[in-house]
Order: sequence, then structure tokens, then C-alpha cells
Amino acid sequence: MKQQFVLAPENSIDLVVSRLEGFLADIFGRRYPLSRFDHFYTFSAKKPAVSERWMTDDEFARQRLQGINPTFIQRVHGALPPNFHLEPHQISGLLRPGQTLAEEIADGRVFIVDHTAIDGISVKPGRYLTAPMALFYRDAGDRLMPLAIQLGPKPVSVGGEALTFTPLDAPGLWQLVKAHFQCADMAWHEGVVHLLRTHLIIEAIHIAASRALPEQHPLYGLFQPHFRGTIPLNYLARTVLLAPNGWIDQTMSSAYEGTVEAVKRGYAIYDFALFDLRGDLERRGVADPGVLPSYPYRDDGLEVWDIIAKFAVEFLDVFYKSDADVQADTELQAFASEMTRPDAGGLPGAPTGFSTRAELQRFVTQVIFTASAQHAAVNNGQYDYIGYVSDYPAALYTPPPTDRVDRSDQEIADSFPPVAPAARQIGFVHVLSTPTRDPMTGEEKFLTADDPPFFEGNTAAQEAQSMMFARMKDLSEQIQGRNALRSLAYPYLDPRQIAQSIAI
Repeated sequence: MKQQFVLAPENSIDLVVSRLEGFLADIFGRRYPLSRFDHFYTFSAKKPAVSERWMTDDEFARQRLQGINPTFIQRVHGALPPNFHLEPHQISGLLRPGQTLAEEIADGRVFIVDHTAIDGISVKPGRYLTAPMALFYRDAGDRLMPLAIQLGPKPVSVGGEALTFTPLDAPGLWQLVKAHFQCADMAWHEGVVHLLRTHLIIEAIHIAASRALPEQHPLYGLFQPHFRGTIPLNYLARTVLLAPNGWIDQTMSSAYEGTVEAVKRGYAIYDFALFDLRGDLERRGVADPGVLPSYPYRDDGLEVWDIIAKFAVEFLDVFYKSDADVQADTELQAFASEMTRPDAGGLPGAPTGFSTRAELQRFVTQVIFTASAQHAAVNNGQYDYIGYVSDYPAALYTPPPTDRVDRSDQEIADSFPPVAPAARQIGFVHVLSTPTRDPMTGEEKFLTADDPPFFEGNTAAQEAQSMMFARMKDLSEQIQGRNALRSLAYPYLDPRQIAQSIAI
């Protein structure tokens, strides 16, 4: 495992050459344009495809649905939040002909991504981080498009008008505003959506299972493929990535201290019960394809979820014939207590005990999905997006705009990371996006893998597992066909690319 981090492409010839160019630029006082980031891919590293489209508004909006953080967009109900200030003239001509913003909201066509939860977290000196809210709408062609961005929970006022930015602003200014949103989105994604809600949650469940369940217990055996490698990987995350002077500290605006603060804030509002996929989509108002016709994270994810849920029913029915069997399992009840007690796992919203088979089946589905598909959705695309620094700058080095003056390409470039932190950003997200391998055997373990069946001698349990693998293979074929028809493929929830566990 550790060797994977040592061999990060931060040391590839592309990054070495680019660092040398940056060193010489510093010596001679040369200012580098945005195109400098293309030099990282001259010799060996593959340039992410987003490099061809990152500046466009439709790409910016599309990433809310199938980028690295597709879990935060929600439908606006009734009216905009009272702290989001937007005047009608600021979006004149952007909505469907003849429609007002209130009418578009009533029609279910307006959405928001709210990152004000990171307001006030620590920021590395010389770097900048906003806490933005971004508004999106579904246009007449059913594309999601940006409508407005406010760079904080309270807008700056200029000439008596709230400084909320829209696509009607000067192009360079609007581009810089979008960069500030992306930087904030990355801060919340890495600390909360990725680290907390997948890595750390599964680690807590893993430890509770190891402490409370004997190896012979069916849940212990069931979860083992989905816990494989997570604890040693999390140890590396704490000591290499999220550590003083580690990768996050060296590259992100939030650095080490701010990211830890974001994790604490994310934990304070976390509720395990809310984060089953279907419930989360419904809570955010985006479960209905009629509201958001093209949402690959939802569409592919729900099919993976349903296969896991069906497997959970078939598997658990082998061992629990009634609700009374669940209630009588003292080891299972001890496991629930170990997960949730404040002096143990402290997992908010997880069951403190199990009363019914349906409750246990839902819990098992949630654990397996989180350890496999949810992690794949927020991890595997990191190089595809964060690997191109212009699309997702981990840090910005000039203050956010407080006026409506246009920005030149050079002024935007001066806000973006210098060569050395950019090299670190590209190198490490490349590692984090590589296929997961079993830390013991070096083999890749995906949701379609025909692992040797656990519970040797229990034919019914083995058949349930084999049927799940077969269904996942069928779904993989369907998703590959679906991706061939999509304007841009979404491979991250293809079961053939979903690792069974969080091991990278």
C-alpha cells in the first residue's frame, strides 16, 4: 500500500520538467499563463479530457451531476434561501422565454449547491477560500446550466446591489468566480463527502464489527470483502494526506487545519439514516427523472443499490427466518451498540439495535453500497477532474472578486496554483484514482468479481452471492451501452469499475 504513494506520478518527467520551468520563472520573474498546466502532460501523463471543455458553463453545471461531487445538488422549493440575493435584471434573458425565476422554481427547474457550511474554516496564509452558493436551472433543452453564484453566506454590496455573479457578467470575472466555487467544492468534497462519509464511516463500522462479532457470525463474513484494506489505507490518509505538511496541507486552501475543521462540521450534521441513496435523492428533491432527466449518479447508482438490496434480502433470509431471530441475536445487538455508543463508534443515526429483518437488510445494503459504489462515485473520477488544475484548483492565491471588473487571462492565471503545488495536486489525485487492488494478493476486486464463496458448505448463502455477481455483470453491460449513448460517459458506477472496498 505505501509503495503506491511513493510511486505517485509527481515524479514523472512531465512534472519534473514543469517544476523546473516554474523554478526558472520564479528566478526571472516571469508570469505564467493558464496554459502552463498543459505542460504537465507533454511526455507521459495523460491529460484529462475535461481540459477541452472546463471553461464552458454547461460543463461547470454537468459536474454537479456526474463529476467528483454529484451528491450535493438539491432542488429549490418555494423560494430561494433568504440569504441568497438575486435581482431579476441580473439574470435577464437566461431563463426560458417569458418565465420568471419564481415560475421556474414552481416548475421544479431550479437547483442549488450550498457550501456555506465551510464559512470561516481555517485557510492557509496566502491562499483563499470562499463559502459559496451556486444556483442552477434546467433550460428549455433540459440541460442543467448555471444561473448565479454568491461567494459567501452574505453577499458583498456594491452600489447598493448585492454582488451576486451570473453568466451575464464579464467573461473573465465569471470564470474566476466559477474557479472559487470549484475550490470550495473540492474542500467540502475531500474532507466531508469523500473522507468522512465513506472512509471514516466504514472504518467505524469495521472496528465495531471486529470488536463485537465473532468470525463465525454471518455479518462478519459478509462484510469482510467490503472492509478489506480500509484501515491501513485510512492510516496512510492520516499520516500522508491529511497531516501537517502533508499533501492536503501543501496544496489545498483549507490545508490541514481547515480540512479537519470541515470534517468536524460534517460529522456534526451527519446522520447515517439519511444516507441511503434513494432516501438522500428524495430528500434533495432530485429522485424524479422528470425533475432532472440526465443525472447519471442517480440513474446508475440506484440500479447498483437495488442489486445490493436484493442480495441483502436473499443472504439474510438464509440466517434470519423471522424478526424474532434478529431480536434474539445478542451478538448482532452488541454490534449495534458498539457502533453507536458515544464512547465507542459514535456513529450518528445508525441503529442502536436491530428489531426487524427489514431494518437489518437496509443497514447491510447501506454499508455495502457506501464501502463500494458510493466511494467509487466520489473517488474514481478525481484525476479526470482535479487532475486538470484549471478545472479544480485545490487553492486560489488571490482574493475573491469584490467588484464587477473583468479579469484578464493573466489575472486569472495569477490566482491559480504555482507549479510546485500544482504538480503535487496532479500526482496525488492520479494515485487516488488508480484501480483498487487487494493489499494481500495485488488483485483487483470489483463488484463483478467471482470471489471464492464465503460460508463454505452453506449452499444458499453461496448462491445468493453468485446471483449478485451475475446481476452486477448484467448491469455493467447495460451501463456500458448507456455510456455509448451519453454525450459524456459516466464510468464510475459501472460495477466492473467499482471496488468492493475502500482500499485506495
